[in-house]
Amino acid sequence: MGATLWWKGSDSYGSAGRQDNVQKVINQEARLTLGAFRTTNQGALGLESGLRPAAAQLENRLRHYALRLASLPS
Repeated sequence: MGATLWWKGSDSYGSAGRQDNVQKVINQEARLTLGAFRTTNQGALGLESGLRPAAAQLENRLRHYALRLASLPS
């Protein structure tokens, strides 16, 4: 996905469109995994599939990347 390169945080300019695109992929993944209809509530899909929202996943990737950079020897 390369999120560590283009995701600068949920409050940065221009990230909302990319976050929406990632969320659409996550929603599609949940529908396909569970065999649900397109009209199924997204909240219910998220709970049943165990998938987290896009913002949470992207922020977590950013934190892991920062921690990895901080742990490199100087």
